[in-house]
Amino acid sequence: MTNRQRAASTALPPATRPAVPTRTVVVSLPSGTATTELLHRSASRVAAAGLTCTGGVPHFLAVSGRSRQLLDRWNGMTAGGAVARLDLTGMRHRAMLAASAQWQWWRHVTASTPTARTWTELLDRVDQDPDKYPLSRALRDYHSQSRVLAMQMHNAMPGQPWPLPLADIEAFQAGQHAYINLAWLSAVPADGLACHGGLLLQPDSDRLSDRITYLRMANAHLQQLPRDAALVAVMVTGPLLPLDS
Repeated sequence: MTNRQRAASTALPPATRPAVPTRTVVVSLPSGTATTELLHRSASRVAAAGLTCTGGVPHFLAVSGRSRQLLDRWNGMTAGGAVARLDLTGMRHRAMLAASAQWQWWRHVTASTPTARTWTELLDRVDQDPDKYPLSRALRDYHSQSRVLAMQMHNAMPGQPWPLPLADIEAFQAGQHAYINLAWLSAVPADGLACHGGLLLQPDSDRLSDRITYLRMANAHLQQLPRDAALVAVMVTGPLLPLDS
C-alpha cells in the first residue's frame, strides 16, 4: 500500500470513512441515444474504464416542463437526458451563488488564523522521506493547524447548515473569486467525465491545479456537444483518482 493509499484510508475519522470510494461520473452519449438506453449505455461506458456503476444519481437541473427525453426526476433534478432538456446554465448559477455564500462563511469561521498547509503538501514530504517524516506525523501536523481546527469545530456543530469541506481548503485559500469560478467549473462535470470514444477525463490528483486542468478539459468537451446529445450522471465505485500518482 502506497503512502497516498494509506492517507486515503486514514485521513477521515473511522465513523465517516467509506469502505469503497464512491464518485459521480457524468457520461456523454451521442445524439439519438434512446432514453430507455441511457443508463445501460452509461454503465457499459464506465465499466470499460474499470468502474462499477451502481445507478443513476439526480445531478442535473431539469428544464421546466414534462419531457420524455429525461430520466426519472426528483424535485426538479434528473439523472440525465438530452442536453436541450438540462438546465446547465442554471446549475452553474446556483453553484456560484452557493460558493459565494460558503466562502464568506469560511472567511468568518477562519478569521485571524494563518494560512494552512494543504494535505497534498504534507503528503509530498512523506513521499520524499517517509522514514524522517512518516504519515502519522503528517496527519498530526495537518489536523493540528489552527485553520483546520477552526473548520473542524465548525463542522462538528450539530445541524450545521454550511459545512466547510477540508478537501477545499486550498481552493478557499485561493480567494473568493477563485472559489466561485471553481464552483462554476465543477457544477456540471462532477468527479469524472466519460467522453465519446471511451476517454475518461478525471483529475490526476486532488491538487487544485490538477482539478482545474480536468475541469478545463471537461467543460471544453461539454461546450461542443450538440443539443440533442445526452448527458447521464451515474454513481460509481472504484478508485477514480490515481491515489499513488
